Amino acid sequence: MPWEVSDEVMICASHQILEEDGEREPNHGHNWRIRAFFRADALNDRGLAMDFRVLKANLWEAVAPYDHRHLNDLEAFSSVEPTAEELARIVFSRLQGSLPKSHVRLDRVEVWMTDTGCAVYRQ
Repeated sequence: MPWEVSDEVMICASHQILEEDGEREPNHGHNWRIRAFFRADALNDRGLAMDFRVLKANLWEAVAPYDHRHLNDLEAFSSVEPTAEELARIVFSRLQGSLPKSHVRLDRVEVWMTDTGCAVYRQ
């Protein structure tokens, strides 16, 4: 697939994950930078792999339920730890389910907790 397009949004959310010793870490927050990457074999009749307005709207819809929330309190994290890895998987699933059928496919979702720390999910 010769074309790849991406966009990102940022959300603010807190979480507490289990430490190696089994204790829950203190509550703390991150400015989570979430980027979605799409791949396309061909361009549409407008010369686009994907309209960036559509990409941004779909991405924001996928992440909005987690913005300014404590992830531990949300149903999406009732059976998994609220880690960057799990957030990437959840956003991937939500985003993939919202996309219209077309020549574009969702390739991966990156979730950045810090400027240097990132988790990536792809199917």
